[in-house]
Amino acid sequence: MSQSIGSDDDDNDNDNDSEEAVPPLPPTATAANTEPDHVLVSTLNLVDLAGSESVRLTGASGERQKEGGKINQSLLTLSRVISSLGKGGDNHVNYRDSKLTRILQPSLSGNAKMAVICCATPSELYLEETRSTLQFATRAKLVKTRAKVNEVLDDRALIKKLQRELNEAKKLAGGECSFCAVHTQFT
Repeated sequence: MSQSIGSDDDDNDNDNDSEEAVPPLPPTATAANTEPDHVLVSTLNLVDLAGSESVRLTGASGERQKEGGKINQSLLTLSRVISSLGKGGDNHVNYRDSKLTRILQPSLSGNAKMAVICCATPSELYLEETRSTLQFATRAKLVKTRAKVNEVLDDRALIKKLQRELNEAKKLAGGECSFCAVHTQFT
């Protein structure tokens, strides 16, 4: 995603005029507490979302005004997705309305741990933006994800794992397993 830097009439230090999605990191190295052929895989998404871009407060015009409109559209779409996910149930979540929500789809809806940090200001000038930010944070707290360890096995490790599971199944069946008897005849 490209990012441009510009200035506007708003001299506020909390001005974030960009939305930035960092591409996922490559798979992690083998963890110390796993077997030698196991690799733990993870992805990290860091997203810096700008606050709601109000033309009346920023004084932006031209390209900066268009960029602010796109930021607002992405924030609105993300807010809708977060709201749908927070409701739970079997409702449809539309990730396709924004490039940002498509990028974040695996993190928002699946096997992930999610942390959201929202910044607010006590300034009365930004009262509406602060209220909107706090409402977004409240909806984000309702999103439930199911994080589990992602483990990738090479062929040798997969065979070992399946052999262990087969031995455990034999023990549970008391050594009497018709599949096990057939399997041992042909090996």
